[in-house]
Amino acid sequence: MKKIKDSSPKYYLNDDGEFVIENFNYSKQFANFFPGIAGKYGIPMWTFYVNRGQAISCFGTRGKAHAFLEFFPANKAWQLVTTYGFRTFIKVPGKKGPTLYEPFHNGFVNYGFKLTNRMRISTHALILEEENFTLGLSVKVEYFNIPNDSYAGLARIVTVKNLGKSQRKIQLLDGLPQVVPYGTNNLFLKQLGRTIEAWMHVDNLENGVPYFKLSVDPTDRPEVIHIKEGNFYLGFTTEKGKSRIIKPVVDPECVFGPISDFSLPKEFLTTNSYKYPKDQILDSKMPCAFLPIDTVLPAGESKVFYAVAGYMRSIQQLNSSIKRIACPEYILKKKTENKEVIDSLKGEMFTRSSCPEFDLYSGQNYIDNIMRGGYPEVFKF
Repeated sequence: MKKIKDSSPKYYLNDDGEFVIENFNYSKQFANFFPGIAGKYGIPMWTFYVNRGQAISCFGTRGKAHAFLEFFPANKAWQLVTTYGFRTFIKVPGKKGPTLYEPFHNGFVNYGFKLTNRMRISTHALILEEENFTLGLSVKVEYFNIPNDSYAGLARIVTVKNLGKSQRKIQLLDGLPQVVPYGTNNLFLKQLGRTIEAWMHVDNLENGVPYFKLSVDPTDRPEVIHIKEGNFYLGFTTEKGKSRIIKPVVDPECVFGPISDFSLPKEFLTTNSYKYPKDQILDSKMPCAFLPIDTVLPAGESKVFYAVAGYMRSIQQLNSSIKRIACPEYILKKKTENKEVIDSLKGEMFTRSSCPEFDLYSGQNYIDNIMRGGYPEVFKF
């Protein structure tokens, strides 16, 4: 039996003022929230993350009753984020068959790979990085909330790079094994999880951006109330300088097959060339959202793709916004804008001392207190 490699974590501040944890899956457990500040003209989104897997445990608007991912407290999030949180499955062809690699996962699927990874935490964003020296690949994931727009969104930028000296062909699936359709409150998820699936529906797949919601309000009442609001998952990449929408797979059985605990993407792994499924179940079932990508990476080159998961007031608003959102310039602009919004608030507690750690703590502590106590804003009419 192989000896398990030493994976002791390391903690430090880098030159950008980010708190870095190397080998974070083996570090002391902690949990935190993004600031949830969307600027004067945005819709705030709460985002809860932990230092395991791909970090994001759950997020949504308003409270637990409007979650995009089911809310779990910290002790459950540490256990479940590697199953129900963001997942990336990379299939690398080989002479003896394909090799499956799941970045940032601490399970048996990555046992035997020579890996190094780190989590970079700042007030406004979260970055994960991993190098797989066995396969010659690196993966970088960036998260931040979308500020100052007419919807609430969590942005995700994924970069896969070929570290080797020869061309590499890969197939991957990236996304979420479960998405909570809008209108599903926390009580139904916890106590009537199977029953509430009867109301679940995925719409708008013909436009490449699924819209997840319940068909009607399931509350026991005499009148029928149709639900117009919804959660969405928009993925895209660029080809020859133009954006291309990536239509997500929304039926988890088309990814995992009969493996209902999501431990192995059987359908993806056992198919020589995974194709977008012809038939998917769109009703009465908890959906997923996985972006299928088939690419060839020249030596030293990278593939970048983007995803925005969030909430829209209507399907009409979503479709009218797709072209505007599905653009790298828009995502990078919002990334910068998000940092500026948070930094402008932290700037009110700007501190310069002989201790950089104290300076950073002052700004972070000020943001934390704004989140707890609110912030007065004067509007002139």
